[in-house]
Amino acid sequence: MRDRLLADRGHRKYSSLLRDLSFLAQIPVSRKALTNLVYVGIKLPLLIPIAGLAYEVIKLSGKKADHPLLKWVIAPGLWLQRLTTRQPTDDQIEIALRALQGP
Repeated sequence: MRDRLLADRGHRKYSSLLRDLSFLAQIPVSRKALTNLVYVGIKLPLLIPIAGLAYEVIKLSGKKADHPLLKWVIAPGLWLQRLTTRQPTDDQIEIALRALQGP
């Protein structure tokens, strides 16, 4: 009798799991949403190695600034920096110096 009850319980859990999974399979998913999920599944695991590689290149370019290959690799980032930043005004420099001096 005990074995029969345990077997029934296991069967109910299995059937409820199948019911839940079949419900999820019936949710309409657009092709675009599925494509986006695939892109996330590909890009997310590659994020850490690419960021690590970029960090190492930046670190190396700071140590060996005269190397021609590194100059070529970091040039687009420097161009973008030149477009998005500008020299501070005299007032901004004065405020920064006061902030560094402290109270």
